[in-house]
Amino acid sequence: MIAAYFLAALFFQVPLQIEQPILFIFSIILTIFSFIAFGLVLAPLFVINPDIQRWQNGLEYPIFILCGFLFPIALLPQWTTPLSYALA
Repeated sequence: MIAAYFLAALFFQVPLQIEQPILFIFSIILTIFSFIAFGLVLAPLFVINPDIQRWQNGLEYPIFILCGFLFPIALLPQWTTPLSYALA
């Protein structure tokens, strides 16, 4: 992420600045803790049942659909639009 921001700033000549550094650092810390917590939940499942990876792969497709990776969000029903915006 950091490399992508620096490359975008370099190519597009846009200055990088964090408007609210304390909130930014707080959100990065919360993101790291959420990834750790999710990993701690999934790790025992992968050890107990190696076939759980198929289940995990199956969970990815609804997210891909709602984010608009498989086809445009405009093709989805109207009630899914807020979910698509929240995920993107």
